[in-house]
Amino acid sequence: MKRPESIDITPDEREELLTRLSRNDLNDSDITLLSKVLKAYCWLLHAFKETKISLHRIKSFFGIRTTEKKNNLPKEKTDKSDKSDDTSEDRPSRKRPAGKKGHGRLGHKAYWGAQQVHQSHETLKTGDCCPEGCGGHLHSFKDRIVISLKGQSLVSAFKYFLQSFRCSGCQKVFTATPPKKYTASVKAIIAMAKTYMGIPFNRITMAQLMAGVPLPNGTQCALLNSLKEEVLPVYEALEYLAAQGKLFHHDDTSVKILDVMEENKTKTKKERRGMYTSGIYSKFKGYTIALFKSGTNHSGENMTSLLKKRKKESGKFIRMADALTSNLKVTFSAGFEEVLSHCLAHARRKFYEIYEYFPGFCRRVIDDLAQVYENDAAAKEQLMDEKERLQYHKEHSGPIMKDLKIWMETQLEEKNVEDNSSLGKAFYYMLKRWDKFTEFLRVPGCPLDNNIVEGALKIPIRARKNSLFYKTKKGAEIGSILTSIIHTCVLAKENPIEYLIALQENVRAVAKSPHDWLPWTYKKTLELLSQKLVA
Repeated sequence: MKRPESIDITPDEREELLTRLSRNDLNDSDITLLSKVLKAYCWLLHAFKETKISLHRIKSFFGIRTTEKKNNLPKEKTDKSDKSDDTSEDRPSRKRPAGKKGHGRLGHKAYWGAQQVHQSHETLKTGDCCPEGCGGHLHSFKDRIVISLKGQSLVSAFKYFLQSFRCSGCQKVFTATPPKKYTASVKAIIAMAKTYMGIPFNRITMAQLMAGVPLPNGTQCALLNSLKEEVLPVYEALEYLAAQGKLFHHDDTSVKILDVMEENKTKTKKERRGMYTSGIYSKFKGYTIALFKSGTNHSGENMTSLLKKRKKESGKFIRMADALTSNLKVTFSAGFEEVLSHCLAHARRKFYEIYEYFPGFCRRVIDDLAQVYENDAAAKEQLMDEKERLQYHKEHSGPIMKDLKIWMETQLEEKNVEDNSSLGKAFYYMLKRWDKFTEFLRVPGCPLDNNIVEGALKIPIRARKNSLFYKTKKGAEIGSILTSIIHTCVLAKENPIEYLIALQENVRAVAKSPHDWLPWTYKKTLELLSQKLVA
């Protein structure tokens, strides 16, 4: 059945239509609209029956917003929105300056990973006469830089013909030394494609077959297992350093592991059956370490395991998570002190979702939080340190949050908002956890939200949407370790392919001293090794 035309109708128009319908006073446009509704109803029944519809498709069909950008909200004129518009000129603008057009082009500096080739002129050299016949002579001038791109399959193959000799006396054959069948770059590329880009083994296999370079699924699994063993010391070092961090972000997403799903079939209803991929961000001495863990433990349990490796002298830390119960179940040794902060974006989301039903109330909350985020962006643009940022928020965001809390409490006390309504529940959700939502006004370095780790969880989500599941617990472990190392390398603004190659080529040194081979230390280590070889 063909998908019908989308229905676009506002709540006011819907109420007016129902009124005319009750009076039996329908016009031609009403009949057309009701016809669309009937077609849509039939299509939905058919789609559900054939299981060919998803929540995303239903939302898109009815025109429901799928992002939480403020610009997507309907333009509602309220006192608060008018006030916000009047003060918009005072906010810092981050738009492209007038007159500067990008045209979608990238400068040559954007291609920092390109190999450099110096190409001489085909016919001319320094000192030659000018080809235009002006009588002048040519001298060196600055090189013109152009970018040339070349496509290839993920893994390329070279067919070597090894020269061989056979002795006429003993008949023994002497052959040139063959190269390795799988170079370090092969493992690095497959790891990036599978764990970070989310390309399933089957698709890689098909692509390689079409390119005439077969790479079966089993071979890919074996290569990633080998790579995991080689980089495991670095992962363990990153995990230890992450435990000493001053700021933690953590959250969960779902995952499917076939081995665990088989085990769950034998469990009772009271036994846990959940499967999670936890994302943990740790800020350690100016670096961000990303850890991913896939299995039966939720993020609270994974954080508990991580904090067991924390040294006593590491002291107080900040932990950012949403108010989900599993995120709050974190225990750690006595002597440690934490500041637990909740994600302000989650509080905002509850008002965003019900905006169409309570536009005036929700606009007030969304506009106030928008100003807080503008203040935080201004602090980042001015490169404020943690203490300066805290003072800036106290001066500019503190009064906004204070007035917002008083206003919300007043609305509830004066019964302007029904307690059991969706708006009342959103008010209570925020007020009940107010201290956790406003730690950024009291603690230096405390973030506003947990968006950084929720954005990072899109990496395993992408892999889940493409590959659907892990077959074994071991496969989930391999994927988690490689994703952690690759993403930490990306956060350190280093090339993960080059990094994984360097770890493989120096596997003994990595095992002996993994702290010298972290994403932000390995280049210096390579320089020292090259200097020793020269000496």
